[in-house]
Amino acid sequence: MLCGLADSFGWLFVARMGVGVGEACLVPAAVSLLADLFDPAHVALPIAVFNGGVALGAGLALVLGGTMIAYAGGAAHAMPLIGWWLGSLHPWHVVFILVGAAGLPVALAVLLLPEPPRRPRARMQAAGGPGGVLWHLMGHASLFARLLVSVGLLFIVTSAVLAWSPSIFARGFGWKPAQIGAALGVPIMLCGLTGIVGGGFAAQLLARHTPAEAAFRVMSGGALFLLVPIATLAPLAPTPTLALLGVPLIFFAGSSSFGVMSAVFVAITPDRLRGQMVAVSLLCGNVLGLGLGPYSVGFLLDHVFRNPKDVGIALSAVAVCAGLPGALLLRSARRLYHAAAAQTW
Repeated sequence: MLCGLADSFGWLFVARMGVGVGEACLVPAAVSLLADLFDPAHVALPIAVFNGGVALGAGLALVLGGTMIAYAGGAAHAMPLIGWWLGSLHPWHVVFILVGAAGLPVALAVLLLPEPPRRPRARMQAAGGPGGVLWHLMGHASLFARLLVSVGLLFIVTSAVLAWSPSIFARGFGWKPAQIGAALGVPIMLCGLTGIVGGGFAAQLLARHTPAEAAFRVMSGGALFLLVPIATLAPLAPTPTLALLGVPLIFFAGSSSFGVMSAVFVAITPDRLRGQMVAVSLLCGNVLGLGLGPYSVGFLLDHVFRNPKDVGIALSAVAVCAGLPGALLLRSARRLYHAAAAQTW
């Protein structure tokens, strides 16, 4: 809501940082709660369902974004009590304020969540050591180096697709923003949700045989056999119809793999370090993914392909150059992950 009151770049920048801090706190705390609420062998599915909120929000943002901007520029002035004030603001100010206000009831509802009892696992308790999460990382340095770097490389692909996929239609096919949002929003939302929940169910099924490694098998298999191939081919679609089929499939593939990512780290982490470990994994993923993903596509368009319409080719190149090494690195951690899981379980 403070973003909606910004009257300078500095104010907006600081307010956006506040949004980022709030988002960064959410996932580690939520995963820690879910790990205590559900049996360790079956926690991947609840975590995947929780992560479905990301796909739902991404789709709704595309579907509702244009509608909210139109409302903010027109009918917002007729709202009771505050309409006169909203009518004096820019539309983007109004959107920030209304979206923030809609989140207040949800934020208050979080206060009703009870603190669950810990689900300690004796063999895992001794793994943390007095040095906390850093000690745990150093104790399995080769494993976590592969996991964290691979997560960062794969995040580059998903961040690039999230930022640039609308430009495939805008630059490549001449579509308008409202047309893109209406066409892409629902398919992306449905494919993202299906991928996340599907990955969770797959981990649930695999947990019957290898409970500690189920989430890892889903994530590594999804990255190598779904995300990388689809993210390489789909952006190259020669027609908008094929692109409308292919782009949502990228979100399906990415969601099926990353929906269980937190469970991958939870399964080999001491109980009292789970939140911190999830935070570390998200830090590495976001620093590389958000830092290099969107930028890498822009760099390729400006300095390599030199054609603003070649967004699809640039996205495909990112999938090959970052996604394939990331997926292969993740698969190379199988034996180390198996050994760590054997010590844990």
